[in-house]
Amino acid sequence: MPEYIVAVDFDGTLATYDIWRGPGIYGEPVTDSREAMWRLHVLGCTLVIWTCRDEDECILAWLESYGYPPVAAINEDVSGAERGDAYRKIVYDVLVDDRAVGWTDWAAAVDDIERRMHTICRATASHV
Repeated sequence: MPEYIVAVDFDGTLATYDIWRGPGIYGEPVTDSREAMWRLHVLGCTLVIWTCRDEDECILAWLESYGYPPVAAINEDVSGAERGDAYRKIVYDVLVDDRAVGWTDWAAAVDDIERRMHTICRATASHV
């Protein structure tokens, strides 16, 4: 099982978004999103894109063209958890989404994730 799974929304969180413009049409990168994703990657997070879009290859090409770090999957569970086939939602430790309650910006989101990771590490170490 991956160490720490961070699911990241695509539209509005990685790519700027105002209205639906059609399949394969994406905005420019959201300010600081690339740097934040690299920081999470360096911290050892497993990055998964969680989006309503069904355009995996196009999204992967967009990410690569803008220099984002590699992602483990798009809309696929990488946790290794045993679940039935009808279970669609992926397992993650944190979801980063511009429409989430409490979202402000990428810097605050990464700082919060890092705090959560350290809290989990401290709690795990104290039980060993």
